[in-house]
Amino acid sequence: LAARMKRCGSAAVAQPAHAGGQAAYTLTGTQPIGPSPMTGRSGAAAREMTVAEIARTVDAFARAAVRARTAGFDAVQLHGAHGFLLSQFLSPHFNLRTDGYGGDVAGRARFLLETVAAVRAAVGPGYPILAKINADDFLDDGFNVDEMIETCNMLKDGGLDAVELSGGTVADESRYSAVRAGEPARPEEEVYYRKA
Repeated sequence: LAARMKRCGSAAVAQPAHAGGQAAYTLTGTQPIGPSPMTGRSGAAAREMTVAEIARTVDAFARAAVRARTAGFDAVQLHGAHGFLLSQFLSPHFNLRTDGYGGDVAGRARFLLETVAAVRAAVGPGYPILAKINADDFLDDGFNVDEMIETCNMLKDGGLDAVELSGGTVADESRYSAVRAGEPARPEEEVYYRKA
């Protein structure tokens, strides 16, 4: 896939992701896990990850990045948006932990920062590492713009090469959901997160 994309003149970027508490039990056969107990879209109850599970997941992201590099992808983009696992840790809506992976922005960003550091150690200094994170969860108690700016500064200091901003979560079915179906009727509708 990476070779074919590059033959056509495109850069090839792999996006490792983990659904966390939103994982579909019917597909995995295992109980979903996340920063805190929650019920995902599939209706399955997710349990809180242990610190050992967090460490194993950080390592899994690093191994996935190595596989992507070996397969010929030009970069990796860690999926930390839309209410999936890395986003769940960033968001005070989903992350109710009281240990070092919860609480303030620095605690909630710790999992993502550890993942970036592990990926960097695994792929080396010259390989681009990107992240996609929410600018805003659009939830009353969710990750917001001020927290995003603080997190982006930590990511920059942590060796991340670039951030793509998005918004919304799969847990929200409102106008600001992470998923938009259909085609915009007018060009101004392309500004999807603009408040009307």
